[in-house]
Parts: sequence; structure tokens; C-alpha cells
Amino acid sequence: MKSDSCRQVGEENILIIDDNLENFKILSATLSENGYRVQSVTSGSMAFTVAQLTPPDLILLDLLDIKMPDMDGYEVCKQLKECQKTCDIPIIFLSALHHVSEKVRAFKLGGADYITKPFEVEEVLVRVKHQLTILRLFRQLKAQNQQLQHEIIERRKAEIAAISASQAKSNFLANMSHELRTPLNAIIGFSKLMSDDCLLNADRQEDINIINRSGHHLLELINDILELSKIEAGAVELNEKRFDLYLLLEDIKEIFQIKLEHKNIKFNIIVASNVPQYIYTDAKKLRSCLSNPIGNAIKFAFQGSITLRVSFVDEAGEKSNISNSYRLLFEVEDTGCGISASELENLFDAFTQADAGRKSLQGTGLGLAITRKFVQMMGGEIQVTSTLGKGSIFTFDIELDVTKNNAANVQLGTYNTTLNSNHKTNRKLSHTSLFEELMTMPRSWLLNLHRAANNVDEELLERLIEEVPGSQALLSKNLTELTQNFRLDIILNFTQQILGEKV
Repeated sequence: MKSDSCRQVGEENILIIDDNLENFKILSATLSENGYRVQSVTSGSMAFTVAQLTPPDLILLDLLDIKMPDMDGYEVCKQLKECQKTCDIPIIFLSALHHVSEKVRAFKLGGADYITKPFEVEEVLVRVKHQLTILRLFRQLKAQNQQLQHEIIERRKAEIAAISASQAKSNFLANMSHELRTPLNAIIGFSKLMSDDCLLNADRQEDINIINRSGHHLLELINDILELSKIEAGAVELNEKRFDLYLLLEDIKEIFQIKLEHKNIKFNIIVASNVPQYIYTDAKKLRSCLSNPIGNAIKFAFQGSITLRVSFVDEAGEKSNISNSYRLLFEVEDTGCGISASELENLFDAFTQADAGRKSLQGTGLGLAITRKFVQMMGGEIQVTSTLGKGSIFTFDIELDVTKNNAANVQLGTYNTTLNSNHKTNRKLSHTSLFEELMTMPRSWLLNLHRAANNVDEELLERLIEEVPGSQALLSKNLTELTQNFRLDIILNFTQQILGEKV
């Protein structure tokens, strides 16, 4: 027997409950001619038994003609609807009564339709077809819901298994990295000591250098695998704070200075005039995102230059002179060997390297994958364009927290170039007043203020502002404004001048 959900149109079973043989013959013949399978019973108890043994798709129930001792038509309907096995079977009532109360009672008991006698056969066929269509759609929906519930359960099981596997992998990598780092550090350390032995000949010296380089390469691979594993396991979070962006860029330049000089590569940093000195994001991850493409550019460039550009972009993603988008754009352009078009698509996948990287036997193939993860954590995306033999441009943007990097902060960061002359004059007057007020404060307090501004220590700055006497409310207000607007450079400049003069 075919299941309910697999039955074709016209193959449905119909149960007729009617003790009037005339009605039964007409309905049975008509329904059979139209492809339906028909059963009939003449008593309520028999109808209930048959419906439970072989549940039909539809029941035609004569409401008034069933006046048997065991139960009437209403009672038959009531029992069918109370039974879990038959409760979903649609019931069409047949009755000679036209009174609204009878119809309402039938529908309240669970009837799907109500046909008054005398009826037209064509009308019965249309209503039967309509109810069976509704039943078919209901069963399909029910089957789809069951399938969906099954898929949800299976997906949850898969997610739990994936989380468990990820945790197991992370634990394994963490333990293995520790076990591998210890002997590796010993190998690297002893190879370094051995390389300092002046009695070694050139061949042995080169052998030891190979050991040392291989050890460093393996240690770098272990560190990158562990970092990527932590990211994928969700164990890495943003550590946002306010910091000096200009100082970070200078630090990056100093880190690569020796390698740049060794390869005679010129390194340029171009920062747009509207980029503030102080921003609020994860400084460590931003440093890593910049260091990786710059390091790669140095690694695979043999001459020419590397240029780092920093600017604001608007909502359309274009460079903007008005910083109203709260996104910073970073571009690292080099004049190196370039990357072929076929390699660009998968360049940010783990353990993927361009042809130049594979030939040089340098790197792990994880640096750009980690960089992309960090950029995405900071609300941005990274992409690359490259021309083989001419160079590459790596571009990524990061999102700045609107509540901590608002439009006022951005404008204040560049007021010398963006505000009109009247505002410049007012700003100078305000700064003159601030300088004079600072001159009246104790030297120890100024030293602490200078230290707090230099270290971007927000808690200490707040405490020092609270220590300002109530008679100098303007000083407190100006310092609060400068602190909130990231203008710690002004505080540093003034305190340096005052402390220098007092010395």
C-alpha cells in the first residue's frame, strides 16, 4: 500500500457513513467513476472500527440519517476527532437541515464542510476534490516539517561534533606546540652557540646555519598553526583600546628598517591629512595585518620601493576628504615580482603560497590566512591586485567604533586643514587659555598628566582631571574635551613646554 504522502490524485480512499442505500449507491458509483476507492458502513460503531483499521483519506457522513442505538452522526464525528489515529481525516457532513445552529454544531465538532440535501453530484465531487487537495497539501507540509526537524537535529549533532572536534584539535595543537617548542628552542639555541665557534670551517658553519634556519622556520609554522587554530575555535577576541596610530606606523617602519636597508628598498608611509593620530581598535592585530603584507613585499622584492597608504573611505568605498564613514583604508603597494592571476583566487587560503613563496622556501602559507581572519574580526575585508613582474597591492579596511571614533573626533584630529579661519582663531585662543591654566598647576600634577597622555592611560587622565580645583572648571572642561577627542598630542606638547620652562 502506498503511503499517504505518495498517493496520486484520484487514488484516495473515501469512507461513506450512511444507512440510506439510495444515497450510498449514487455517491459510491459517482466517486468510483472518478477514480476514488470507496468503502461504506451503515452504523456508527462500525464506522469508527473501520476508520481505525484502515484510515480513509476522507469521510462523507450523513448527519441525520444515522439514528442508531449506539451513536448518532454527531457522536460518530466526536469520537473520530478525539482519536489520534483518525483526528486529521476531513469529514464532510450531508444533511437535509438548513438551520444555522446545526451547521455551527457540525463545524464545532470538527467538520471540514457541510452539504445540504438534496445535493447535486457535481457539487459533491467538487467539494470532495477541494478537501482532498487541502489534505494533500497538509500532508506535504507535515512531511516537509518532519524532514526539516530531522535535518535540524542532524545539523545540531554535526555542530556539536564539529565543536568537539575543534576543541580536541585545539587541545592537541596546544599540547603539541608546547612539546615541540621546547626541543626546537634548544636546537635553535645550541645551533646559534655552535655558529659562534671560530674553529668551525666554512662547510660546517653553513650546515649549522641550515639547522638554525630550519628550526626557525619550523617554529614559525607551529606558531602560525596554533594562532589559526585559536581563531577558528573562537578563542581569539578583539582587545580594543585607544592608541597612537602614527607611532604604530613608525614602529613598523623601524622593525623592517634593517631588512629594507639590506635590500636597498625604499619604504614610504603616506597618511591622509584627515586620519586622526589616536584611534580606538585592536592595535596588536592591526600591527599584524600591516606587518604581513609589508614583510612579504620585502621578502620578494629585490629593488624599487614599498608604499603604505592610510586614508578614510566613504560608504561607497572610495577615498574621501571628509571622514564621515568611520572606516580606515590601508594599502601596501610594492614593486616586486607580482603574483599570477591563477594564484590570486586562493591566495588567502591556509597553506597556500604564490609561486615565488614556494620557490624561496620561505613562509608557512598561513600568514595571509591569519591576516584575513584578523581583518574580518575588525569589521573589514582584504583583497589583492597584482601584475606579474610589476608588483602587488594589498588593500584592507577596518571599521572604527562609532561611539569612540565619532565625526567630532575625526574633525578635531585635522582641524588645521579642515576648519575655517574663524574656527582656527577660536581654537588658538582656547589653546592659549589652556596653556595659561596649566601653568598654574603643581609640577608633580603636570608630570603625571604628561605621563598619562604619553602612555594613553585613560584611568589616570580621568583621576587627574578630577583633581583639578573647582575654581578652574574651564581647565577641567578643556582637558576632558581633548581626552575624549583623542588630542593627547596637544596635552603632551603643552606639558612638555611648561615642564621645560620650569626646569
